[in-house]
Amino acid sequence: MQNIDLTQDLESVVLGIDAFDDETELSAAHLHNALSLLHQVLGEGSWVGLYLATPARLILGPFQGTPACEKIAFGKGVVGECYSSEKTITVKDVTKRANYICCDATAKSEICVPMKKDGCLVAVLDVDLPYVHEYADKEVVAFEKIAAKLLRFC
Repeated sequence: MQNIDLTQDLESVVLGIDAFDDETELSAAHLHNALSLLHQVLGEGSWVGLYLATPARLILGPFQGTPACEKIAFGKGVVGECYSSEKTITVKDVTKRANYICCDATAKSEICVPMKKDGCLVAVLDVDLPYVHEYADKEVVAFEKIAAKLLRFC
């Protein structure tokens, strides 16, 4: 399969998130709508969501897609590795990844972005695609922009 460039679609999500107002009462609604927008541009079969940091583990937060793992230990799976390393992790083909946690058998590639607020890691943006995908540097930057924009509502 030919690799698809997601950058333009991801930049449209950034612009969409920027359009949300700053009404704090709507922060949760804005967060859900922003994730819905990201899910829409990535297409059917994609999964997008947040895993929220607690003192003991990561727990499932707002998401769009199929049901997902509700808790992930620090360091476990791509999400847990992202949290522990505090670095964005991309996985071209999850079927070839050691320490991968399969929540949805249709997922083929994954990107996880750590989200820091006031110097503290508060969440991980997790995105699964239903096809093998080599994430280009400009796509990684766009996903990181989206994660930074989402922090406005966390």
